[in-house]
Amino acid sequence: MAGPEMDERGLEKLKQDAEDALRRDRQKLMFVKEHLTKSEALTQRMMNLLNTFSDRLSSLETTIRPLHLETLSLTRARDNVKKVNDMLSEVAEHYETSLNVQSVLSQSPAYQLDQYLKALGRVQRAIQFFQTSASNEEECNSLKKTLNTGHRALETEFEQVLERHSFALSVEELLEMTDDEIEKTSILSDDVVATLRQIVEYLVSANCTPDIERAYSKVRTACVAATLNEFAESQYSTVGGGAGGAAPQTVGKATTARSAVRRSSLRKKRPVSALRRMTMPDKDEKPRSSLDLNIIDKEIENLPGAYVKGSHPILNYTRVLYRLLQREAFLITQTLSSSLQKTTMRRLLTPVMDSFFSQCELLHASAGKKIERNIYFSTLFVFDIVDYLHSQGGKLCEILQKAEGSDFVPRLNDLVLNFIELARKILTRFEYEVFNDANKRLPPDGTVHELASNTLNFLSSVNEYADIVGNVLRPQEEMGSSYQGILWVEPDLSRPIFGTWILSVLKSLRSNLTKKAQSYDDPALTCLFLMNNFDHILRTVANSPCADVVKSKSPQFESEMEKLVEAQRMQYGQATWQRCAELLVVEEHGSTLSKKEKDAIKEKYSGFNDEFERIVRTQQGYTIPNKTLREGITRDNVEFLVKQYKAFDRTYRHSGFSVKNPQKYVRYTPDDVEAHLLTLFDAAHA
Repeated sequence: MAGPEMDERGLEKLKQDAEDALRRDRQKLMFVKEHLTKSEALTQRMMNLLNTFSDRLSSLETTIRPLHLETLSLTRARDNVKKVNDMLSEVAEHYETSLNVQSVLSQSPAYQLDQYLKALGRVQRAIQFFQTSASNEEECNSLKKTLNTGHRALETEFEQVLERHSFALSVEELLEMTDDEIEKTSILSDDVVATLRQIVEYLVSANCTPDIERAYSKVRTACVAATLNEFAESQYSTVGGGAGGAAPQTVGKATTARSAVRRSSLRKKRPVSALRRMTMPDKDEKPRSSLDLNIIDKEIENLPGAYVKGSHPILNYTRVLYRLLQREAFLITQTLSSSLQKTTMRRLLTPVMDSFFSQCELLHASAGKKIERNIYFSTLFVFDIVDYLHSQGGKLCEILQKAEGSDFVPRLNDLVLNFIELARKILTRFEYEVFNDANKRLPPDGTVHELASNTLNFLSSVNEYADIVGNVLRPQEEMGSSYQGILWVEPDLSRPIFGTWILSVLKSLRSNLTKKAQSYDDPALTCLFLMNNFDHILRTVANSPCADVVKSKSPQFESEMEKLVEAQRMQYGQATWQRCAELLVVEEHGSTLSKKEKDAIKEKYSGFNDEFERIVRTQQGYTIPNKTLREGITRDNVEFLVKQYKAFDRTYRHSGFSVKNPQKYVRYTPDDVEAHLLTLFDAAHA
């Protein structure tokens, strides 16, 4: 019973729920329908409005379009009129350019440089207009003349400004400046540099660079030449030559480039224009536009004393030149555009470097002639040149490479190689001449030969260039064919080569002296000569700066030379006293001398007297410079001869060998013999 009731209630509930849902859906549908009706009404109204707006737009377009077309036409006409007016104004301006710029261009650019450059710009634009339109050739040519005149005025102004503010630098200050100071210190003020740069930039844009290069190189070359000429004058006054007639001065330790320039007039800076007037030669005076190193070299050759390392004018000349080129390279980067720097540098350096290379070639030739004449001390400057160019040549090349299209670097390369070869020739030729010296003049007193003195003095001088000599004497294949590629070895490798050369020269010297000694007629003098010279070599080398080099290369050198000296000392004793020793031999005899024995003793006394007197008379004129050696030989002579003479005289003086006239034979006592021996090697008793 309960089941069916539950089913009916459930169905009714479901029916009720369905009716409620249907009612709600009808209400929603009515709401949607109502709003849809309103939307259709609004849409209809909007369509009506749009149709009305479209009609009005069509009406407006019909009204406005003719006016718009007319406005476009008028605007086009207005623009065309403006263009024609502008063109006519431009044409009129170009035709009036000559008149408008006349007031500015008639004055120097120095007054209003900015206005002057603007005026030239107007002329340039006018020329371009006439060239493009080909409308008035006469006016175009007139403007070209005006432009060219303006360019020439700018070039003149550039040259005058540069010349006005260019000064010949003091050599003293130049040598004392460091590389950093050279590159950081401007020759010209900032305002002058700005003015020059402004002119250059305009002329470069106008393609007028050749004249700028000419003007710049002319002024700065004159400035460089003025400094070098002042330096040349200081060298002439120091060495002692030249037009001024200054008294010659000895080139010595106190004479250096800096002390010379301190006494010169280089302290006063003068403009290039003033220096040009000052350096103009008189009518009768030979002009000297550059340092004549060949003349100075000859004057140095004639001065007394040995060459002092680093004193040759070419060294200070090169230092000054290098400093000047540093300054010029820095100034060019300041004042000229990059497109002009290399070509201008070439024009500036050409006369300066040509003169430098010419002077070096003259020095090279001069040194070659001195070698042929065996004047070696005057060629030591060659080693200074090799040393300086080796150490500073790279820096100089860096500057020379900035001169585009020049051959300066290859020429410098050849120059250094030539001087290296010349230095090698000096060394090898000197050794050859020492070995083959044919001078037959021998010192009559047996003293040190000039060949030995000169050779040892030269070796001592060359020792100052030991590292250079060691490198120069290396085999060519080890050095390389280009000086910039030369392998310059360290002192621990070069000094042994130098030591080998010294020992070779000393060996050649000993050989030549030994050969020369054979020309003496007196064997004793031959021994004294060799002993003196060998002893001089020994002492000189031991006390010279090259002693360490010789000792390290040949530790036995000193002992060998001592043996040679001692051998000649012993040979001298034998050669001198052998005959006397033979005459002083004591022979046994009875208590009563026979006539034959008496005659023999008389002959021995007479022979000894004659031989002894001859030796004393001869050897009093002989010389032993070494006091220790002289005293030693004198002592040997006394010990040897007096001892034998005492024994001989003690045996025969009272033997009765001569009854009537014994003083005829017995002329000397042992003390007399000793006294005479002490006078040997003393020119005062000769």
